[in-house]
Amino acid sequence: MSNWSKIENYDIQFQLPFSYCNRSHKLCRLPNGLLTLLVSDPTDTSSVCSVTVATGSHNDPKGIPGIAHLCEHMLFAAGSKAYADPNLYHTILAKNNGSHNAYTTGEQSTFYFELPNMHQDGEMEFNSVLDIFASFFKDPLFSTVALNKEMYAIQSEHDGNVSNIDKILYQATRILSDENHPFHQFSTGNIHSLNSVGGSNAKSVLMKYFNENFCAKNMTLVIKGPQSVNILTKLAMAKFGDIRTNSITRSRSTFGSIKRLPSMKSNYSKSDNPTKIEKSKLLTNMWGKKYGTTNCFNLEDDNIIFINSKKQSTIRFLFPVSSKNSKFSTKQINVFSSVWCELFGDESSGSLCFNFRRTGWINECIAYKSTFATDEIGLVIELSLTTTGLTHVRDIVYELFENMLETFTKKYTDKISMFLYEHAIIEYINYLYKSKESSSLDFCSDLSECLQSNLSDLNIEFFFKMSPNLIELDTVDFENLLGVNEWWLKQAVLFKNFLIEFINTSNAKIIFLGSDVSKFSLILLSNEKPNFETDFYYEFEYLKTKVSLKKLIKQYQQDHLTLESSCTFYPPQSNNFIPSHIVNISSLQQLFMECSLKSRFATLQPQFMTKLNEKMKPRLVNKSMFYEMWVCDMNQDGTVSQVDNNKDLNGKSIITFEILSLNLSPSVENTIHLEIFAEVLDLLLTYKLYPALKLGYSYEIVTSMEGQVRIGFTVSGFNDGIFTILNEIIDMINLINDINNVKVPSKETLRTARVTVRSKYTEASSEISVKLATMGLLIVMERNMWTLEDRLDALENSDMLKFKLFVNSFIGEYQKMTQLTLLVQSNETHICDEINFMLHNKLTHHLNMSRCGTPIETSIISTIRLPNGTNDYVEYPSHESDSNNSIVYFIQTGTRKDSYIYTLTAFTEYIMSLTLVPDLRYNKQIGYVVLGGMRILTDMVGVHITVMSSSEPDTLEDKINEYLWYLETVILGAMTPLKFKKEYITPYIRLLEQKGSDSIEETMGGPQNLMEEIPPNIMHGGNEIVQGQGMKRHRQFLNQINRKDYDFFRGHDLINLEVINDLRWREYMKFFREFISVRSPRRSKVSIWISSPLDSEEIMNKNMFLQIETFLKMKGLTIKPDDLKEIVAKSKGSPGKLLKLLIKHFSSRGETWKLCSVIAKELGQSLSQSFQIRGNKSSSTPTSSSSSSSLPFTKPALATPLHKLNSPNSYRELL
Repeated sequence: MSNWSKIENYDIQFQLPFSYCNRSHKLCRLPNGLLTLLVSDPTDTSSVCSVTVATGSHNDPKGIPGIAHLCEHMLFAAGSKAYADPNLYHTILAKNNGSHNAYTTGEQSTFYFELPNMHQDGEMEFNSVLDIFASFFKDPLFSTVALNKEMYAIQSEHDGNVSNIDKILYQATRILSDENHPFHQFSTGNIHSLNSVGGSNAKSVLMKYFNENFCAKNMTLVIKGPQSVNILTKLAMAKFGDIRTNSITRSRSTFGSIKRLPSMKSNYSKSDNPTKIEKSKLLTNMWGKKYGTTNCFNLEDDNIIFINSKKQSTIRFLFPVSSKNSKFSTKQINVFSSVWCELFGDESSGSLCFNFRRTGWINECIAYKSTFATDEIGLVIELSLTTTGLTHVRDIVYELFENMLETFTKKYTDKISMFLYEHAIIEYINYLYKSKESSSLDFCSDLSECLQSNLSDLNIEFFFKMSPNLIELDTVDFENLLGVNEWWLKQAVLFKNFLIEFINTSNAKIIFLGSDVSKFSLILLSNEKPNFETDFYYEFEYLKTKVSLKKLIKQYQQDHLTLESSCTFYPPQSNNFIPSHIVNISSLQQLFMECSLKSRFATLQPQFMTKLNEKMKPRLVNKSMFYEMWVCDMNQDGTVSQVDNNKDLNGKSIITFEILSLNLSPSVENTIHLEIFAEVLDLLLTYKLYPALKLGYSYEIVTSMEGQVRIGFTVSGFNDGIFTILNEIIDMINLINDINNVKVPSKETLRTARVTVRSKYTEASSEISVKLATMGLLIVMERNMWTLEDRLDALENSDMLKFKLFVNSFIGEYQKMTQLTLLVQSNETHICDEINFMLHNKLTHHLNMSRCGTPIETSIISTIRLPNGTNDYVEYPSHESDSNNSIVYFIQTGTRKDSYIYTLTAFTEYIMSLTLVPDLRYNKQIGYVVLGGMRILTDMVGVHITVMSSSEPDTLEDKINEYLWYLETVILGAMTPLKFKKEYITPYIRLLEQKGSDSIEETMGGPQNLMEEIPPNIMHGGNEIVQGQGMKRHRQFLNQINRKDYDFFRGHDLINLEVINDLRWREYMKFFREFISVRSPRRSKVSIWISSPLDSEEIMNKNMFLQIETFLKMKGLTIKPDDLKEIVAKSKGSPGKLLKLLIKHFSSRGETWKLCSVIAKELGQSLSQSFQIRGNKSSSTPTSSSSSSSLPFTKPALATPLHKLNSPNSYRELL
């Protein structure tokens, strides 16, 4: 390869966590300037590629929001010159159980895919897909057909965003930002913003955007897989080495109007990028000139916004932070921002969260960093308010600014210096013991994004930490690593100055979401009369104003001269959970050196995957009538290497103990009391256990979702701290269980717990419609998944006496009628016995002779089995603000234990993965969210098709029926035995053999087992821990133990390869026609319909109002909102009538008719286009000639008529 010698390699000794030390890493720059990171992990079962381009919505052409997002969609949708078939990429991924995604932020667009390590004709399939993927960044085809489809897809995506609280609050943040900054502009786009380009111009606008921004010097690349770094380098060079170096910008030549394009030849030189990789800062170089001196936020602009919404009342305090004109460097800002998040998000005694929860003002407190633009971030405190908190907003403002900030800026310098020192230690510890990533896709996309940041701030050796260090391990002043000294006191003073500069009343922006503006006292303090506006894109009403928070606090102090503060703030105490073997920061140096050297020579040592062996399999080591103890070894990553023998690495465990009542029957009242019990425990334990969470510990409290009176506790982390956490949990259980102890819980604690349970239900009921439909399936099909109404009634009837009696009858009767299950996952055997005796002595007494004997068999709560011929549906309303409808269409095929049925159901999912999304989403355009696949319930299986759309649920039902009939008659019906084997059986077997039948857990249909996806009632810990492979495996083992399914390696939920090998076309068609076909009289099917409470006319009028209001404002014409709403209502959807009414209105005001007619003409064209779009969207006519419904087949006649269930409890009532 001629350019091989021109690759610029960077020799970096990366400092790595234990879980990465079997990998090899290489950072290099290709001859065309593409910065590339290669990660070789011999234990990987799949390969991943991620490309990030330093362009995003901040480069949208003015007045055309969404172009960057549309370009992101189009790159995958229309093919390329080298691969013109737009379906090729998606088809190969689908056939091989691969996945892909892309997303666009303000400054970056990231594209990535993952493919199992499969071979075709001796070559890895990944290589072929990589070539297709790379071609999208060279010569994409922006076809008109694909363009129209993706505009609709973006509109459907936007329809889902408008009811999402986080999206709404982020849009409100944009409204408060400086109008001259690109961040202010709506970013994701919708059908109106994108159609403003015009169909003929859209392609040229897209191509211009692509040519100006997609080039090698603006990109970063990450490839990860089991291949060696040399092979990965060759792949990178072969597939991406010919991407043009620079952007294409049209410029005038010296020959008048003749235009020329620069040469496509790669002309990268080292002067284009720094020779020292440590100085690389791609984003800063790309965006610095564009922004100039303009900040995202202006101190002179409005600082408060109220959003009118009936969703959970929320208040956000936003503090913009910019390095422009600041005495702090970008590194200092990033470091101190991380410290700020830890300090203001702390939940231990003396913290903001602790005080505000104790006063009953909030349910939840979160502190985090949000990035708006290069070198511009926002520090955010988000409070979920209680009903009491709504009436204490001024108190919250006072306590935050005058009490907490005053305390931290003027006191406790010594304690803050200790906090900073421990923060540095904890960050290094958490990085060193970081678990292997649960998703290689997310891991690689994070890396490709991070490569574009300021690498000198990060310290390139700690690149994989992806955040800057407060102090470097190789610091010259070695004594600073040994403990708190004068240097750390100076850092504390610097941090206080950081708070003074950025966290103050002048710099604060406040975003409030609620349903009653009269309760939001900050708006009412404004001198201006409240005047609601409507956001054109997200359709919410809002008020914004400017209020002097400094004056507000002064007035508050005058009004409360004799009132003492409700809160007492102080920094966190010294963290006792820091592992005993970590004496100081310097003691970490040796551990990092060991891992770094191990990785550096990883290619010289054999690496291999370990299948689950006998020691990793749970073993029943002790049992009695009321007790089972299971143990297994700890191996989170499934790999074996020399570092795995490191004593420090093996010092972690995962422990679960569950208590099951054998005398309390399933009931909604018991379920509610269990949930209150979990919340009470959380309230009483959080402030004590929060310090452990900082060190990578986690703890969960889980109540049974199947109706049984059962509660479980899971704790993970370093062994010496696990005992402390378990002791705290057990002591608190005993305090609550004491019927004579009237102080625990207090009335306030119980009230807060009940409010929290209710808030969770309220939050769940306001979820987007597709989530409501998915949860609705569980409520309908699982015997004891009580409805929301039943739960709220039971919650209302609960009180202190009933709660204490429940706990005593549950926990207090453990010596008689409770069963203990203990699962210990650890590499240190003594842990098991110590925990067993701890539980016996302090809580369960399960080892007493009186409790010995044969274990009592407990009944497993089962799924409802639908009768043959069922074709039912149940309808729920969605949240009042959600204009989308959704459906979950579920066909029950049989029991989980029937290996044959289970296998053919899984095979049906594979066939659907190749046809469902192309037909329903791309061809018929029925919705942006289209999912389908296998659905596993407690003891039944089936297939589901899930859709979210603006179309009515009955229309979605018909479209799904048409798809299934199309699949049966056109796709499967046209098969021959040989074609069936070639196109389906052989690829599926290859997929199973390569990846393993027990590895295919999540497909394009989403998670298969919904019951296992329901989060614990209480879950504390970092996402990489609670969602990591080790914790997932632990939960899987526990679920199998509870189901009495002890075949941990080859359980019932595995696909039978023998059945697939022997499967013939006629045999499968018999299964399909009996269990899946819409014409089958034996099919068992139920649908969950979620319908928007807004009717189609109301939605249309709302959209028309927003479009016209925005248009008139742009033209300088004003009209009262009520008058415009009346005009829109009278028009009844007729563009002509609407124009006449508008002209009449403005003529009556003395406006010239000529001006109005010119405006009306332009507006009429826009509205006609809008109505046409809406007509196409709601029409049942396919939008593509390749649609299934355009093929020659008749629409299905259903074997069983559709029947509506009276309530979600209908099946239970029949039992």
